[in-house]
Amino acid sequence: MKDVANYRARSEAAIARAGGATSETEKAHHQADAASWEALAKMAERHALMMAAFRL
Repeated sequence: MKDVANYRARSEAAIARAGGATSETEKAHHQADAASWEALAKMAERHALMMAAFRL
């Protein structure tokens, strides 16, 4: 679950960078970056749950 927290922190940082963007292109880039990190967090979370279920 450490990976999930790391990915979510990176997503939040990218969202913060998008808030301070000076152009629409830069803002879109940071928003896409945040979406990618959030997708990785969700994938890691599902993987952790799957592995926990497998151990039962």
